[in-house]
Amino acid sequence: MPTIVKKVIRSFFPEYRLLSIEKELHHGSWNKDLHYKIIVDQQCYSIRFISQNRSGHQAFGEISDEVLREQIRYTNFLGQQGIPFMKHVPSYQGCPFVSIEWNDCLYRVVLFRWIHGEHITKCTERFTGLVGESVKEIHMVSKTFDSEILPKKSHLTGYGEFLSTVKEQLDTGKLSDVINELVGSYLIKAEAYIAAAKSDTFEFIVQSDLNPLNLLWDDQCRLRGIVDIESIEYTDRMEGLAWLLKWYSRSDGIESSHFSPFLAKTFLAAYRVDQVFSSEEINRLQSLLWLSGCLNWNFVKRTLELMDIGDEETLKHHLGHYEERGEKLVSLVRD
Repeated sequence: MPTIVKKVIRSFFPEYRLLSIEKELHHGSWNKDLHYKIIVDQQCYSIRFISQNRSGHQAFGEISDEVLREQIRYTNFLGQQGIPFMKHVPSYQGCPFVSIEWNDCLYRVVLFRWIHGEHITKCTERFTGLVGESVKEIHMVSKTFDSEILPKKSHLTGYGEFLSTVKEQLDTGKLSDVINELVGSYLIKAEAYIAAAKSDTFEFIVQSDLNPLNLLWDDQCRLRGIVDIESIEYTDRMEGLAWLLKWYSRSDGIESSHFSPFLAKTFLAAYRVDQVFSSEEINRLQSLLWLSGCLNWNFVKRTLELMDIGDEETLKHHLGHYEERGEKLVSLVRD
């Protein structure tokens, strides 16, 4: 059993009798958090150790203590409004989280009741429609949650930071002409999509990460619970929809490269997007979909690696793969 769990658990249950670790969760994720499913006196919990230094890239904002408290307040708010988020468990002294230092790293420890349910990653017409309806309900409730603590930041800011990171590598002058041409052409396209995705007004609402691995369902396809906390933030509503379309248009599973325009239209119809957004806002979706799939951290990290070692052939294949992926994503909402 990880000693760090034993060290902190009495801050929540000072008189517990039995403790066991059922499994480690999300090992090898992009962040440095520790996450376990534990059993305390026959009750299951999700315990997460949120690192102060979660990622090496500036586009992923760190979580301050103040922001973490507000994220937890939001989860409690959802529960009060009938949205089935994990039930938060405060410390024995009533604190929303506990701080602990371990192996020269400071963690904030958050505890939730475990939710039993199934992840659904292969989307059908019925399931995608249910997700669209559920997400709209969550968004409508979330619009009434007001926070002066959670930052409001468009995803376009993050995409711009990613773009600048690759540009800096390109501007070193140490790369071959082939690499300069390949990457430069891709960045021109990315800049065009960022420009097309800009808006004079953003509709910011608080939202968790609603990807298929953060939603749990019962055997009747009823939403049992939402299990994410550390990604709770203000999100431009249309930018959030782009990510949802990317996830819930995959009929073959979350790892599939096949995107179904039919499922995308099913999701948007269930969400009633035409009643919520103007045609001008809906037109942003094509560009936002491309950016969500083709200028994310996975793309940037691999691109930088290939540029660094000067592997022209693999880089060409890598960029070609994302070019093809981008075309598939844009086609989801193309008339």
